Amino acid sequence: MKPARNRARRFLEGQVARAVASAATQLPSIKQLAAQAGVAQATMWAAVQQLKYEGIVSARPRKGVRVECSAMPPARRETAAAGPKWLRAQGKLRRDIASGVYEAGDRLPSCKELMARHEISYPTLRKVLDGLEREGTIRACTRGYMVPDVRRRRGLDTVFLIAATTDDGELVVTIPRTPEYLRTLEYEVLKKNLNFVMIPWSNSRLQLDIPEEWAGAFRASPQTHPLLGILVWMTGIAEDQSAALLRRLAALKRPVSVLDDSGQCRPLARQLRSSRQIRFFGVGATESVATREIGRFLIQSGHRRVAWISPLNAAHWSRDRQRGLQEVFREAGLDDGVVSFTIENAGSEIELIDNDQEVLSWILAGLDHARGECEGLSNLAGETVGHLRRKVDMSFKAILLRRYLEPLCEQALADPAISAWVVANDPAALLALSFLEKRGVKVPQQISVIGFDDSVEAFMRKLSSYNFAGPAVMQAMLHNILDPASFERLHGRGNHIEIEGFFNLRQTTR
Repeated sequence: MKPARNRARRFLEGQVARAVASAATQLPSIKQLAAQAGVAQATMWAAVQQLKYEGIVSARPRKGVRVECSAMPPARRETAAAGPKWLRAQGKLRRDIASGVYEAGDRLPSCKELMARHEISYPTLRKVLDGLEREGTIRACTRGYMVPDVRRRRGLDTVFLIAATTDDGELVVTIPRTPEYLRTLEYEVLKKNLNFVMIPWSNSRLQLDIPEEWAGAFRASPQTHPLLGILVWMTGIAEDQSAALLRRLAALKRPVSVLDDSGQCRPLARQLRSSRQIRFFGVGATESVATREIGRFLIQSGHRRVAWISPLNAAHWSRDRQRGLQEVFREAGLDDGVVSFTIENAGSEIELIDNDQEVLSWILAGLDHARGECEGLSNLAGETVGHLRRKVDMSFKAILLRRYLEPLCEQALADPAISAWVVANDPAALLALSFLEKRGVKVPQQISVIGFDDSVEAFMRKLSSYNFAGPAVMQAMLHNILDPASFERLHGRGNHIEIEGFFNLRQTTR
């Protein structure tokens, strides 16, 4: 090697050694290195290329010369490979929180302490803290930042839900959208990091089935018990017991939000208007109002004869929807504008099953026999049959609904003047949609189809459906529980609040 290049290499190796010792990675430019070493730039460039080939340094245009991680001791190598200084500091702070150095509820050290500990400037620290706050690892508080407690706290973070159940413990569902509303309510409560406790109401025993751990909330000193408020699902609770139950809940001195899902609680709201704790929440568009809106849309769209189809017309919600549709057509001078195709002796899928209980019993008996045979052969086979048995009710309901619905659809299809089908709810409307597709009927070109409750399945199949604004109702009920003063400023002192629904027009309606 030429003496000048040898001198340049030794000088460069010395610079690398000093850089590693001082935890630096960036070296001076080739021009500066050449001047310091007393060699030509071309000679220094050749020395850099040698070390680059050996993996000790890297050199890029306009990036200068950097010490590679392979030239560093292991501990320093890991630090350099971790990325920019702010990212390394953020990772270290995140690991400290995860490992318990800072526990849930702890306040982080001051910015000055964090800057000194991580050897970073204030702008870099702001970048670190902002990123951790966005991801939820820390949150801002009155003075600085703290580690949030993501565990479910018992404290005052508890919301009760009171709902009617059968003697078997099943939730009473008389309106199709009830399960979806409850799921939305649970999501909203848990999203706010609250305890969510369901307390069943038994109509047969006329009492609340209160778990022992929460019984203290209903005893002499409710003010000292960890309870934010109470949500009440009126569906299925006997009318003659409703007022007494709500008065008992109001005595707990906590906000009570009552869902009036059927629009039939206005007399009860007037009866209890003196209680400041109780507020009723209803859908502004009740069953008949919803179908009136749909009816006006159909008339304005040129439909003069439509079908009302319901295999569950014994249910009050189905009859209310039918009545609203008939009223708006009569008001438009179309007395024969709504033709009804209904089953009047069933108000739910359970009542449909009652008509065919013998068939269901025969199926269940067959599965029980098969399970007994399988248990002697294989645990897996027995568990599989047991799983199938638990699914039978749901499958049987769906098949029965389709079997009872299809004759109604056949009758409606036989009337060539009918240009739209308004079906009692989304499950039945989706079955009607499948029926028309199998018959080769074009939707909506030949027949428009409309459902109710705007379910996820309706969205997936692009079914036009009425949305009763369940999430908005749930959020309003919870707002009343969490901040009654703010809610009163927003909605006034009235004890019956209505949230408007809307008709969601999709591709099955013209």
